[in-house]
Amino acid sequence: MTFYNRSYEEQTEMSFAYDPTNMTLTSDEGTSMLLSVRPDEIFFLHNYDDPVYKRFVEQESTPIPPVLRDWWGVEENGGSGLVQFDLIPKGMQNESLNSNKLYYRLYLNDENTIYTFSPVVYEGLEKDMTEIPYGFSDGYYFFSNNDTKAFFYYFDEQQYDRLGLQSVYYGGGVEHGSDIVWIKAADIVGIESAGVTENCESAEYFDLQGRRLSQPVKGGVTLVRQGGKVSKRIIR
Repeated sequence: MTFYNRSYEEQTEMSFAYDPTNMTLTSDEGTSMLLSVRPDEIFFLHNYDDPVYKRFVEQESTPIPPVLRDWWGVEENGGSGLVQFDLIPKGMQNESLNSNKLYYRLYLNDENTIYTFSPVVYEGLEKDMTEIPYGFSDGYYFFSNNDTKAFFYYFDEQQYDRLGLQSVYYGGGVEHGSDIVWIKAADIVGIESAGVTENCESAEYFDLQGRRLSQPVKGGVTLVRQGGKVSKRIIR
């Protein structure tokens, strides 16, 4: 089998050496683990060469900042904007973090103005939220796919000069926030709404990670590329 142009020979078992002093499990040299995301067929997501398992000890840590992937401005018809980014459970010293205690915040204009996601706008929420958990997804406004996150926003770019994202970690029961990653409002690119079109060119469909789809996903967000234009649609 191959993964990223590397060949692997399938084995029926894998051995690890246990170190009771350091509490580690170390694989035999030259072995690899490949992670498949589908239970019914092989679809590799990641490979781990010479893997070593270490005991996780939760401690205070400052998380690394979010890594921006893409952002769109509010649509011309007064619709929604979108921010997509990676929220990686790693500390500034490359230590692993407990993702159950990792969150992200959205800021407007300055570090003193934390945006509140309200049920008035985000109908699936049960209460106001200023911190979104690492794994939170409602499939409509908020999305989470492993470390990749995305959310829609509904305030116009004229309401702020810049937008900021911050990772927040509560390891060891203490709050630590990363540096804030800022996006200038002038740098946010708008996209046209889906609307009704007479364009006869065939449409192409993609998910939020840019993977091609055979058709739109019901209940999720689908990116549609047609005639050189990109729009987003929610199929209910």
